[in-house]
Amino acid sequence: MEDCFLSDPVTSIGGTVFSHRQMDIISCIVNGVPDKEIERLLGISVDTIRTHVKNITKKDGFDTRDQIRKNVESSDNHRKIKERYVDLLIFSKFQEMLKKVRESKILPKYKCVVHVIDTGSVDKYILLSYLK
Repeated sequence: MEDCFLSDPVTSIGGTVFSHRQMDIISCIVNGVPDKEIERLLGISVDTIRTHVKNITKKDGFDTRDQIRKNVESSDNHRKIKERYVDLLIFSKFQEMLKKVRESKILPKYKCVVHVIDTGSVDKYILLSYLK
């Protein structure tokens, strides 16, 4: 997921800087999401997820996901990191729906209209551009 879908992306926790994908993984860990669901949500393999977790724990100085979770929960960015997961869910659902629209046999006959509710975290212009 590109960070342009987030209103205020968090890239560090307690002074440690993480990549955008690592922040996606961290947001999933904080929300208790299992690897298989992360795999579906982010479109990456479980092995890749485990590699990211390993790299996160190296950077963070922790050994387990539970320690990652506790570190995030005690940080100032806890709420924003939890919200990032919601953004991932919104984006994932949007991609699923867009795929169905694109695969539709009747699409050329109809004009597609997208109604976007401004949640403060999803950029409506980017979402609309995906329809082109």
